[in-house]
Amino acid sequence: MGKENPSRSPWFNVFLFKGFAALYKEDPTRDRKFINVIRANVHYVWEHARDENGLF
Repeated sequence: MGKENPSRSPWFNVFLFKGFAALYKEDPTRDRKFINVIRANVHYVWEHARDENGLF
């Protein structure tokens, strides 16, 4: 098995989001741009990446 591209790994994205959420808590400007990117990606996956049974 070859190495998986981290940008295509859901686990990588979960840890990336955890980092963005932690950064948000420390950011005095409370800039949500990174959180909004993750939210948009999750919404896209929910709408377009599920099979006929609703599974990913």
